[in-house]
Amino acid sequence: RIWQMTTDKPPTPLPLPTSTTATITPDGGELVSEIDQTHYDFAPGTFTATVQFTHVMWSNLPPPPPNHVTIDGSSSGLSRGFEATATLSPGGLLLQAARRVTVTIDYDDDKPSIIIPGSRSLWRLAEAGWVQLPGADNPEQATLTTLVDHFSYFAVFGETRHVYLPTVVKK
Repeated sequence: RIWQMTTDKPPTPLPLPTSTTATITPDGGELVSEIDQTHYDFAPGTFTATVQFTHVMWSNLPPPPPNHVTIDGSSSGLSRGFEATATLSPGGLLLQAARRVTVTIDYDDDKPSIIIPGSRSLWRLAEAGWVQLPGADNPEQATLTTLVDHFSYFAVFGETRHVYLPTVVKK
C-alpha cells in the first residue's frame, strides 16, 4: 500500500474549465473547445497579426427568440452559450477577423428534444437582441456549421412547434 486516505467526506471536485485559448497566426489555425465541442477553423489571412483567440462558456443566457428553444430544449434562456474573442495579447486590444471563420458545433442528438430536426442555428447577441446567422444543421451527423465574421456572444437555438396549453380544473 503506497498511501491511504481516511476521511468521512470525499474531497471537493475541481471545477471544470470554462475557457479555451489558442494562438492563431496570420497563416491560420484552429481552436477546439473540448468543453462544449465547438471547433473554429481560421483560414490563412483571417488575422494580419498573431492573436490570442479565446472561447468562454457562458451561462444564464437571455431568453431565446420567439418559437425557439436552446440546444437542450429549454425556453428559459438558462442553457449554455459562449463568447468568442480575439486579442493581440492576453487582455489586449479586441480584434475582429478579416475573413469569415468556420464554426462547427457538435451536439448530442441522442436525447429526446422538442427541437425540430435540422432547425438548429447559431445566433449572435447584438444590441437589439439575438440575430440568426446562416448555417447548416446536419441532424444525421449532429453538427451545426456556420461562418462567423464578428466575434461576440453566441448561442445555439432550434425551432419548436411545442405548444403549451393551460390546464383548467373544474371543482
